[in-house]
Amino acid sequence: MQNADVMLEFFVRPDNLPDVLQIVQYAEQVRERVENDFWKEFRKRLDNDSHKPANFKAELRWRQKSYFDLKRRGIYCLPSWFCSGLECFVQPLVENEQGLGYCIQLSYDWFGHGLRWLQDAPNWRELCKRRTVKGIQEYLLTMRPRDIHSTSDDFWFCYEDWETNLCKDVAETWTLLAQRNRAESWYSEKTKSFWEFVGQTYELVIQANEELRKFKG
Repeated sequence: MQNADVMLEFFVRPDNLPDVLQIVQYAEQVRERVENDFWKEFRKRLDNDSHKPANFKAELRWRQKSYFDLKRRGIYCLPSWFCSGLECFVQPLVENEQGLGYCIQLSYDWFGHGLRWLQDAPNWRELCKRRTVKGIQEYLLTMRPRDIHSTSDDFWFCYEDWETNLCKDVAETWTLLAQRNRAESWYSEKTKSFWEFVGQTYELVIQANEELRKFKG
C-alpha cells in the first residue's frame, strides 16, 4: 500500500475523522500563512544582507506576488500550477505604463530571479529592440554570461536560476515553504545574487523605463 493510502486510512479512522475534518476547514488559511511567512522571512534577509549596494540611490517599491491572490483573481489557477514571489520596482514608476522590474519567483520546480515586464508584453520582440533595453541585455551577457538566461518572452525579459527541480509537485512545494531549519547559506547565496544583479543593472533599468514608457509600438 502506498504512503498516501496509509495516511488516508489513518485519517478516516472513526477516532481521527472528526478532528481531521475540523483541520481541513483551515487548510487554505494555513497554506496562505505559510506562504506569507516564507516571503516575510526572505524579505527580512534581503533587507539585512550586507551585499545590498551601500551607495544605492534608487527608491525601491516591494510587492508580494501571492499565489492565493492570483488564485482569487482567476489567474493561473490550475491544480498543477504554483507561482509565488516578490516583485521590486525601481522608482520613479508610472502606474500602468510599460517598463522593467525585478522579480523573485518560486514555482514547484524552479526558484530564481530576473527582470520582468511590468505589463503584459505581447509585443516583447519590439520592446527588446529599444536601444536601452538592448543595452541591458548586452551588458548582462558580458557581466553574467554563465548565469543569465537572456531569451525573453511576454513575461520575462531575462532571468537566472537559483534552484531547479525543487519539488515533484505542488503539494510538496508547501512542505518546502514551511521549512524552518534552512541553513544560513541557503538564504545568503540568493540574497547576494539578487543584490549583485540589482547593483549592476538598476541604473540601466531606470534608463530603459524612461524609453519604454514613451514607446507606443
